Amino acid sequence: TFLAVPESELARFCEVYGRYSTPFWMNTRPETVTEKSVKALVAVGLDRVSVGVECGNEDYRRRHLNRHHSNAVIEQAFDILHAQGIATTANIMIGLPDETPELIRESMALVRKIKPTSVGLAVFQPYKGTRLYQYALEKGYVDAAKWVRSTCYTPNMKNPFLTDNELMDALYSFSETTGKS
Repeated sequence: TFLAVPESELARFCEVYGRYSTPFWMNTRPETVTEKSVKALVAVGLDRVSVGVECGNEDYRRRHLNRHHSNAVIEQAFDILHAQGIATTANIMIGLPDETPELIRESMALVRKIKPTSVGLAVFQPYKGTRLYQYALEKGYVDAAKWVRSTCYTPNMKNPFLTDNELMDALYSFSETTGKS
């Protein structure tokens, strides 16, 4: 995440990058967004930020994604970015292990609330070696012998709460429901 650096490193980046007058964008996590850092980066060309929102349910984020910030922190991050005129992308995953239709609706509701310029939406992929892959494997959602590489737009594991068709319907209707794509 771009903003997870000491303030002195960010100041040095702004000092050096400011010489070039070239617009840029960055990825970051919501809990790293501050008004001071965003203002400094806007002054040297920041024009878009992609924020890892991931999921609209605080409990799910905490338990499964190791993200311990609240939805209020996400809302505050987007408020700061919007106040500076920055284009924003909310990165969201659907089809997470044990995700239900209600959890997807919570993600949609959060996206409507934070009003990003766009949404980076992907179907969760259980990457080998990650904690969530191991969880999905233990729950029987992934067959290690049949695991295949796939894109971020196709389901690659079983979910007891969503069929592949329901997941794909959610993927395609997300932009309709949130007004974003």
